[in-house]
Amino acid sequence: MASPFPTQPGPDPELLARAQARLIAAVSQFGATAPSGSADAVPSGSTDAVKSQQISWLGLQGDWEARHEEEPTGERYRFGEVFARGGLGSVRWAVDRKLGRRIAVKELLRFDDRAVRRFVREAAIMARLQHPGIVPLYDLGRDAAGRPFLCMKLVDGSSLEQRIAQCGDALDARVKLLRHVVTAAEALAYAHRQAIVHRDVKPANILIGELGEAVVIDWGLAKDLSPGSSDDNLAGDDPGTASDMTEAGSLLGTLRYMPPEQARGEPVDARSDVYALGATLYHLLAGVPPFHDRRSAQLMHDVVRAQPRPLAELAPQVPAALVAVVEKAMSQTPDRRYPSAEALADDLRRFAAGQAVVAHDYSLGELTRLWWRRHRAVATVGLAAAVILAGVNAMSQVRVRQARDVAEERRMEAELRATEAESARQLAAERAQALLMSQARLALDVDPTRVFGALAQVEPDPARDNAVRALATAAYAQLGLGGWMTGPKGRISDALRLADGTWLAATSEELWRWPSGQVHGERIGGGGILVATPDRTTWAAVRVVDGGETAIAVHRPGAPGPAQVAVKLDKPAVFYRWRMTPGGASLVGTPKLDVPAAQIDLSRGTAAPLPGPDAPAAVQGLKQVQPSPDGRMLAGVRDERTLVMWDRETGAIEAAELPGEAASLGTDGWTPDGRAFALLCLDREQGPGHARKAFVWRRGGPARVVDAEFVAPARDALVFIGMIAGSSTAWAEDLEGHNRWTRYVRRAMSSESSIVAIPTTSRDGDLVWWSVDQALEVVDVATGARVFAQAQTLREAPMIDAGTLLLRRAEGLARVEPAQASVRAVRPGSSDASADWSPNRAWVVRQEEGRVTRIGQATGEELLPEACGPWTPTRVVGAVADDGRALVVDGEGGGCFFGHGRSAMLDTPPHWLSDGAFAPDRSRSALGFADGTLREWTDPAAPPRELAGVDFHRFLDYTPDSSVLVALGSSGAVTAIDRAGTPRTLIPARPANPRRLERAALALAPEGATLALYRRGEPAVTLLDIGSGAQTKLAGAVAGEVAELGTVIRYSPSGQAVAVLDGEVLLRWSLDRPDAPERTGDVPGWDFAFLDERTLVVLGEDGGLEIVDPASGTHAPIYPGSVGREHPTLARTPGGVALRTRSGEELEFSDILPPSGPELRAWLRQRATL
Repeated sequence: MASPFPTQPGPDPELLARAQARLIAAVSQFGATAPSGSADAVPSGSTDAVKSQQISWLGLQGDWEARHEEEPTGERYRFGEVFARGGLGSVRWAVDRKLGRRIAVKELLRFDDRAVRRFVREAAIMARLQHPGIVPLYDLGRDAAGRPFLCMKLVDGSSLEQRIAQCGDALDARVKLLRHVVTAAEALAYAHRQAIVHRDVKPANILIGELGEAVVIDWGLAKDLSPGSSDDNLAGDDPGTASDMTEAGSLLGTLRYMPPEQARGEPVDARSDVYALGATLYHLLAGVPPFHDRRSAQLMHDVVRAQPRPLAELAPQVPAALVAVVEKAMSQTPDRRYPSAEALADDLRRFAAGQAVVAHDYSLGELTRLWWRRHRAVATVGLAAAVILAGVNAMSQVRVRQARDVAEERRMEAELRATEAESARQLAAERAQALLMSQARLALDVDPTRVFGALAQVEPDPARDNAVRALATAAYAQLGLGGWMTGPKGRISDALRLADGTWLAATSEELWRWPSGQVHGERIGGGGILVATPDRTTWAAVRVVDGGETAIAVHRPGAPGPAQVAVKLDKPAVFYRWRMTPGGASLVGTPKLDVPAAQIDLSRGTAAPLPGPDAPAAVQGLKQVQPSPDGRMLAGVRDERTLVMWDRETGAIEAAELPGEAASLGTDGWTPDGRAFALLCLDREQGPGHARKAFVWRRGGPARVVDAEFVAPARDALVFIGMIAGSSTAWAEDLEGHNRWTRYVRRAMSSESSIVAIPTTSRDGDLVWWSVDQALEVVDVATGARVFAQAQTLREAPMIDAGTLLLRRAEGLARVEPAQASVRAVRPGSSDASADWSPNRAWVVRQEEGRVTRIGQATGEELLPEACGPWTPTRVVGAVADDGRALVVDGEGGGCFFGHGRSAMLDTPPHWLSDGAFAPDRSRSALGFADGTLREWTDPAAPPRELAGVDFHRFLDYTPDSSVLVALGSSGAVTAIDRAGTPRTLIPARPANPRRLERAALALAPEGATLALYRRGEPAVTLLDIGSGAQTKLAGAVAGEVAELGTVIRYSPSGQAVAVLDGEVLLRWSLDRPDAPERTGDVPGWDFAFLDERTLVVLGEDGGLEIVDPASGTHAPIYPGSVGREHPTLARTPGGVALRTRSGEELEFSDILPPSGPELRAWLRQRATL
């Protein structure tokens, strides 16, 4: 049957191109501008290039229109609330102030190249299609913020999907909606005549208005099949595949209606929309969509090679003819479907009119009933003839069916072969994804910069997304990768960052520059040595030219070009360490060989030795001469044991006896500000090995001697490495000699070949680095926090300046920004410090060198009150409350309660403390001791009550409402103590076993109504309602083999998951699946914390942190372990976890990555590519 609507003439091609160009220009201007400071920021000078690239597919007409862009039209419309949202855009209602009518406005949410092209395609197609069954396009423009939008007709009503749901199980009511499917088929038939395929037909995209009209919406995934169309230039941007549907945010909803060829990524045509119409009809008749019982990967598999559950089984009351229409429309092979949407609509009209449909093979009885209903008046007259004809027709049908059965068998064989091929393809694809995950995990231990590239290639999959995020979190925690820069291919010998953010890098042959925010560098000259003034505004490149002459290019701010200076030195320039004096007047060079130092006057172009011939006799003939960075002071050694300091401005000369022979290590001894000088000395009297001492001279202060093997001057401190208590240790002291931090470098005798390289500070003195056994470690001088660590399989060391590391890779220069790292130091380490945190991490009580402080995040430090008496080494912190209250005991019968506005002495048993707890309402507090004694105070100034009959050893905590104190005994029993002090056994102890050390752990749920108990050896975790005593079992508990480590149980933040760490085994249960734990092995640890509902962080056996995705078993280090005397501790914070390392260092890890999904994939691509 012909369409009731006349064929519409196509729009003028020139007008269409101009409209498309206006839209793409508007979208490009908004999408090409990245936020300031973003790693994706596009150079201001490249806007035209970006715009030209994005509209080039429109041809010359598009270029003309981009230059004649219309003014923004956002002022014309008043926008309302969003009432629909998809993966690429959102739809809100608006008021057209000019015409006084309500309309619908669609806005673009993403501005990557794909999203922009799809938005443009949808606008162009909607403008082209003029049909009552297709929502019309009114206008397009940009709002006040520059965001593009499309204006469309607002259809007041609901979708076909909603209408089907409203009908419930009433088939008669759903069949009445059949006419809307016919209307949609007619609209699609019109679109097909215009060579447009919708590719996303489903009930949700068919709107039914209040007047009964039906329109097809959402043409964002449509494709233009006409020759020479703009879609021909969009190769690689085909949004019709299942992968792209995922990116659009509609995989599971769309895939159920998607034809197999589209899901496989094969070409589509009008018959693909016919399949989707059939799937829509299936949903209407069955009440549920096709494959409604399939999920995720199984759904993708069945769409490609299987049939949905037969409609006749789901809805046996549906007429067979209508079932046949659905089956024909949804045939796996396009050739077996209706040839067009118009043919499908015709068959549906025949059914509605009581006529025979093409899709159904009617039996004699069915044909008779149809004819009888239409021709009752002549039925009697023609009955005999009808019987004869029916017999003849039946014989014909038998023969036709026999031939069809043969063809069906052949078709099934072909489909079987195709199914096997598809299974093999899917298996290969899954193995490829697993290989990418393995590559990312291996790269963590070798080169974390390569992790992001591997993960960026992993296809989205809910079963894998959390593991991808865990590996990305681990890589970023280790690296803090800020982005990439393209530039030289050769090895970088020097790098410098200027005050305006410009980066400079030199190789042996080239000099490169990256203006602030630029990704791609430019070559500006030959290689050399880079120097700059302290304020980083003036800089120079020093290099050796033919004939051994030193050429210097001086770059000053505001100058039209570099000033060229050429001088002749005693030795080539590479044999000096150069510094530029403030203001850039001269360069001073410290020799690396036994030759005089040098000073170059840049204004005169002259070079002179230091000390010069006019210097005082007392400084003539000095060895190891080192000028200060500003050139004012000159340090040198006389007779190997005397340090001579000469002030060139005042003429003052100082001499100091060294504690041994001055060691010539070729390092710079001056701090960057010239206030102090350090020199290593050898004490040869100590025999083999020659014990080393560092001699520190300070301007205006006394000199001192420090026992150290190495020293590195920093900005306002000195960093030392030496042996302390048998361990190689690094520490920092300010210029007056006060310790800033201490951290271990390696254990003594851990390896006979262990070598600690000479520590080196960055140009600005903010960072210091060293290597141990070829492992590189970079430390913040101010805090002692490790900001970068990597096994040094690197072919070259990183360039470090201005707090940034540049790592050369095959892809370019990886820029590591420690300041943006997810792990930061809260407090430096100390070998003599110990600390205890409050549960909310707001307070910490810290003991160090006989000094106790309570530190609040908001209030700062507070000393232990004197009323508590002298602090002794036997005293330990019993508990710290969320409000800062603290309990301290000494194990000898004394204790102190402070932090509540006063202090009070406590009478405690002479036994070691086991645990302590505070009631949240401040009404009481409790301490448990190793002998089983449990004491509770309702007033710190009053005597405590001793709770008899309580077997306590391991755990104490109050419920959130403070009504119950819960205690876990050493026998594994759980006891509840009410406000009156009356104990009640919640879970009895297990029978005693003298050969078994009872290992148990207990946790209170966040709401406090339930608790979770794990006892090693029991096959399940017990969940108990404290009030009623009701129990639930979480089956599948397994004990680890490493019994010496932690046994811990914790609830997730929401209380909907429980996890247990026992030795090296980590188990996680979701409370809605109590018999299906997720198990991760080989994660030996002391403690763990939930990072979110699905991800955990484990405090490892070595004191480091590992992130764990229990669902996939993926685990990876986010912070390396360390050596030290302290037992590491872990606490959960609102945005991550806090760690106290073995060396006493306090760190915070923040989970700063985007959530899994499109945002995370974009973040990965940003760090994986240039």
